[in-house]
Amino acid sequence: MILAGVTKAQPAGGLLGIVVERYYVADSADAARSKANNLPLGSTTYRVFVDMKAGYRFQAVFGSEGHPMSISTTTSFYNHPVYGNNIANLIYDASLSGGTCMLDSWISAGAASTLHYGVLKTDDDTSATIINAQGLLQNNGPDTTRSVFQYDGLKKIKPGQLLPKLTTLNMEPLLDALLNPSEIPNGFLFKSENASWACMGGSSHEINGKNRVLIGQFTTSGEFSFNINIQLGKPGGGFEQYVSANPDPGQFVSDTLVFTSQ
Repeated sequence: MILAGVTKAQPAGGLLGIVVERYYVADSADAARSKANNLPLGSTTYRVFVDMKAGYRFQAVFGSEGHPMSISTTTSFYNHPVYGNNIANLIYDASLSGGTCMLDSWISAGAASTLHYGVLKTDDDTSATIINAQGLLQNNGPDTTRSVFQYDGLKKIKPGQLLPKLTTLNMEPLLDALLNPSEIPNGFLFKSENASWACMGGSSHEINGKNRVLIGQFTTSGEFSFNINIQLGKPGGGFEQYVSANPDPGQFVSDTLVFTSQ
């Protein structure tokens, strides 16, 4: 697991940091059965979590004037050509056991499928672990923490429970690149001062004494980078904004908002 920085947010604020988990590294069997040219051997799946104090809620990832957000790879992102999607809430639960769909690239406000929250594998247990029908996703090398075939990083919602819904603004270039990745890995950069993905009402997920919300999963064979800004809802009302540099009045700075995989 990679920790993108440590707890360096303002002590009075609710952001503890951004956690980037190295979720999985594709082996030769995964690459051969992926039905796509952009999941070569060694492709890495990264999961990005917002780590917050208790009672806080994730509201948005955003870019604004003077505070651009960017997400990039030096090759291309992977998405399953049949069952893949670019928003986690649209990944059908039944498709997770087939092929390499569990490695899709998408954005989120906590969900990892139509019926699952996403959690760090270190916060997961072996209950109801997804079993791959083709015997894939078996790599258990030193580059990942815990095996996906034992700890899948998924927590199924209870009957009647609803997952946090996602709304987007001006995210079409990134969403298109996630859903329809180039077969020729020539690099991709999304950068905007007027885009966001958000959860109306906010999203929280407290487990094992931690409050961490999954905001994205990205699989690529290249160098993965991001520079984002975050808005959190405060307990009792109001919000806090965190930027990577040059804060406006009332904003906090957190260097955990910047990440490069290599």
